[in-house]
Amino acid sequence: MLDYLIKNAKIVDGTGNAPYIGHVGIKDDVISFITDREEENSSYPAACTVIDARGKYLTPGFIDIHRHCDLKVLEPDFGILELKQGITTTIGGNCGISAAPSSKKHFQELNNYVEPLLGRNKSNYIFETYGQYISKIKNVKKNSLKLNYGGLVGNGTVRIAVKGFDHTPLRPDEMNRVKVYVEEALSSGAKGLSMGLMYAPENYYTFDELVQIAEVLHKYNGLLTVHLRGEGRSLVSSIHEVIKLAEKAEIPLHISHFKAAGRSNWKEQLTRAIDIINEYRAKGMDITCDVYPYNAGSTSLYTLLPPSLLAGGMEAMVAQLKEKSVRQKLRRDLATEHAKWDNLLYKLGWENVVISSVNKEENRGFTGKNIKEISEMTHKDEIDCICDLLVSEAGKVGMVIFHMSEEDVQTVLQLDYSMIISDSLYPDTGLPHPRLYGTFPRVLEKYIKEKKMLPIEKAVKKMTFMPAQRMSIEDRGLIKVGYKADLLLFELEKIRETSTYINPINFGEGFDHVFVNGKIAVKNNEVTGVGFGKVLMGDD
Repeated sequence: MLDYLIKNAKIVDGTGNAPYIGHVGIKDDVISFITDREEENSSYPAACTVIDARGKYLTPGFIDIHRHCDLKVLEPDFGILELKQGITTTIGGNCGISAAPSSKKHFQELNNYVEPLLGRNKSNYIFETYGQYISKIKNVKKNSLKLNYGGLVGNGTVRIAVKGFDHTPLRPDEMNRVKVYVEEALSSGAKGLSMGLMYAPENYYTFDELVQIAEVLHKYNGLLTVHLRGEGRSLVSSIHEVIKLAEKAEIPLHISHFKAAGRSNWKEQLTRAIDIINEYRAKGMDITCDVYPYNAGSTSLYTLLPPSLLAGGMEAMVAQLKEKSVRQKLRRDLATEHAKWDNLLYKLGWENVVISSVNKEENRGFTGKNIKEISEMTHKDEIDCICDLLVSEAGKVGMVIFHMSEEDVQTVLQLDYSMIISDSLYPDTGLPHPRLYGTFPRVLEKYIKEKKMLPIEKAVKKMTFMPAQRMSIEDRGLIKVGYKADLLLFELEKIRETSTYINPINFGEGFDHVFVNGKIAVKNNEVTGVGFGKVLMGDD
């Protein structure tokens, strides 16, 4: 007997094929029955629960392969906001930043670095290996993990574990330690290696060092995901860099949140970058990308500064920002373009940089305000505003930056090899980017229902089967007999993104049922509160 029989649904199976009317049965945690034939009730398999899905879409659960939930996954309420927008599987450890591995020597440096992105390490967990991190999740979230979780190991985190924010080249013994950390993570079950070449201390790696690290992936046929060194003026050269890296190491490449950042780089730089990717794909290279459906990104405020200011770590940066001479140089640096780093502020304007998270009570009034507004509030110029804020908060300030064009976003969304992600950060305070709560409802509501830019079958494939394939998740992402029963049931007309930049902490709406591993995790838009998720790393 089936546990559930879902009848008369408009099935979008994840393959990209057109929807069809059919019936799907679930037994235990797998899809055990599918038919597209109109049959008499007597010919259906018996089921404990029958759901009439007439007029509703049935799709695989959405797979978000780019969230920064590495620490949040350990907290009791993790999974609620994800399930409410149809996410049944997520991947952490992106942009070179993961919660593991760490070393006791550099533990506090790592905590300070990741807090604006991953949130606070509230229990001060020190994961000396990636395997320890996986074990902790399985122990802490046994029978309470609300959705499926996997992770990448972050190359920046690895470097911090080995030598903190020291900007000098790796000694042979240090390179060996980096390789050992990466290999341990991959052998323990990490889905691949992520790089965040834009960020210190990762941008201190030489190209040859990156090749040596990437070659460890080759042994495991592992995936390399990359936050490019530059997404603005240097986008094209950054694309060349990572393609050359993947080519030398003979590994598959995935470009994270592919975009052209900065007004002067829109369209032209993106078109050139796409042409390069297409050229190498035509030669047989395995290159894909992902994109979030917003024209604003979110990261740490300090990323607007020249990379040289972060040499030595956050404490050294904060100390420098107190100096008048440093601020004077910063005024000059942020007013011009540079060959060696992308000045995202160039021709953008301070009104497009919004403070999203701070920790201190005296700074909470700046949350949700752009730098130009803060300048007017405090009667300081913009440079003093950001420097004073970074000093006050010890560098831990989050921002939302409106540095992309909607036309470019739509261009990347329509690429055959692009997937849809959220790139969600998990700050403990402030106003997060609305993508944390609303990415997937936004795709359904804006780009499918309203703009009709993507047919639903193509969009669903980008949110299910394609990311599952990319992360080597072999039994999810399709409505297919034998696959895990991670499923969504919804009426397209009722799907709503309620999260906005002004009021971002609002759940997605419209999902009648969300199944995770064959069990109902959401019913009538409400989370059941039971954990049915699995850790998709290591042995079950």
